[in-house]
Amino acid sequence: MNWPVHLPPLSPARVHDYLAGGKDNFRIDREAAERMLTAHPEHLDLVQENIRFVSHTVENLAVRGTDQFLVLGCGLPRWDETPVHVLAQNAAPTATTIYLDHDLSCVVTTRAHYHHNPAVTVLDGDLRHPHHLMADPGLHSALDPNRPVAVVGDLTLQHLVDTEVTELARILATTLPAHSCLAFTHPSGDDAALAGTFYSAAARERDLPTDTYLARNVEHLESLLNGWTLTTAEISEHGLLTGIARLP
Repeated sequence: MNWPVHLPPLSPARVHDYLAGGKDNFRIDREAAERMLTAHPEHLDLVQENIRFVSHTVENLAVRGTDQFLVLGCGLPRWDETPVHVLAQNAAPTATTIYLDHDLSCVVTTRAHYHHNPAVTVLDGDLRHPHHLMADPGLHSALDPNRPVAVVGDLTLQHLVDTEVTELARILATTLPAHSCLAFTHPSGDDAALAGTFYSAAARERDLPTDTYLARNVEHLESLLNGWTLTTAEISEHGLLTGIARLP
């Protein structure tokens, strides 16, 4: 008897896992990743630059006194990765970290990896619905409203359309404590946009839902950060836009 084959949906988290050298991915994800690399061969360098930026930034913020971190789109843990909460706690032992993701496989896997750490909270949250996200009791119980929060959005915002980024930024700005910051990475340039086109094509060929993947330049992204002041922004030689925005 031939059983029907149910293909897994294309997952941005698993595509990134493959590009970062992880093992938690399926053929559909690997094919999409390889299409991206065909269109933008330097994307592997971009992924490594992203990892270095996040590591350096989290450590630097923790050393300077930030002890609350909110990670937007945590993705899948990898054995060779030093996660945000470890980076933060190495510099500030009392630091707490909240991981968010709308992909339940990422939520379940991350919880399983870090359940033993009382300073880590893992929540199911969709960045496209920030009102629901910021109303989550689990989020409020894990955050001290009297201390700044460092929001980490690495290679996440490109999966949101402009209006979604603007609304997310606005809700975060009106909900988080004063002097909080947003550290982000984002693909920029025509090559990244072309890579995203191939990424979506992999899903269309399998009649699967496509996922947003947008490249933006500094000016474009800055115009979307409603309520935040962009203080630093750079574009690497491989097209990675990195920046930090702050609340007054």
